[in-house]
Amino acid sequence: MADQPRLNTVALPPHPPGFSVPSPLYSQTSTPRLGPRRQSRFTEEPTQEATPTSSMVSDGSRRLTRLVVDAVAAGIHPGPVRSSTTTAAVSVAPGNRTDGFRANTMPRIVNAGLHGAVSIVVMAIMVTFLSSMGDNWLRDKSPGSQAVALLVLLGLDTYLDIFSLLRRPLHAPEPCWAILLRLVYGIGYLTLFMVYVGIGRVFPAGYTYWSIRPDWAGPAVYFLLWVLGVWNLGHVALHRHHLGKGV
Repeated sequence: MADQPRLNTVALPPHPPGFSVPSPLYSQTSTPRLGPRRQSRFTEEPTQEATPTSSMVSDGSRRLTRLVVDAVAAGIHPGPVRSSTTTAAVSVAPGNRTDGFRANTMPRIVNAGLHGAVSIVVMAIMVTFLSSMGDNWLRDKSPGSQAVALLVLLGLDTYLDIFSLLRRPLHAPEPCWAILLRLVYGIGYLTLFMVYVGIGRVFPAGYTYWSIRPDWAGPAVYFLLWVLGVWNLGHVALHRHHLGKGV
C-alpha cells in the first residue's frame, strides 16, 4: 500500500540552483535564528555618567566643604547647632541687648525715675515745712501730723522706685508684692488729698516755701498728691496681669 502524503507539509516549486531551501512554513522542528544575544551595558558595567541627583549631591558636598574650610581659615570653628529653645534662652539672657530687652526695661526705668523725682519734690516741701515750724508742729497737730504721715508714705513709695531701678535681672517683671504696695500707696495719696481738701488748707495761713506765693503753696501740694495717687493706680492697672503670679 502506497504511503499517503503528510498533511502538515506543502510541496514547494522547484528553485534555481545556488539558493538554500527554506524550512517549511509550518514546520514544528524549525528554530528561529536570532543571532548572538545582546546584553545591556548598564547591567554589565556601572555607569560613570553624572546624573542630576549625583550632580546635586556632589555640588552640595563641595560647597559645604568649601564653607567649612573658609570658616576654619577665618578662625571660626563650627560647633553644634543650637536648638530653638537654646537660641531663645540665649536671646533673652541678661546682657543681650535685644529689642525686647529695651522695650521692657527702658519704660520701667523712665517710670521709676520720674515717679521718684516727683516724690522727692513733695518730700522736700514737707521737710521744709516741718523744719520751719520747729517744735510748733507738735502743738499744731492738724498740719504737722498730716505732713509726717505724708513723709512716711513718700519714703516707702520712693523705696519702691529705687528697688525698681536696681532690680536684677532688668527685664524681669515687677513682683506681685510691689504692685500691691503701689495700690496701697496710691489709695493713701488720694486719701490724704481728700483730707487736705476737707480741711481746706495744707499749711497754716500765710506760709510759703521756696519764694512761692502763699496762695500757690497749698494748691501745688494738692496737684502733686493727685498726680502721685493717679500715677500709682495707673501703674497697678498696667501691671495687673502680674498680680496672680506671685500669690
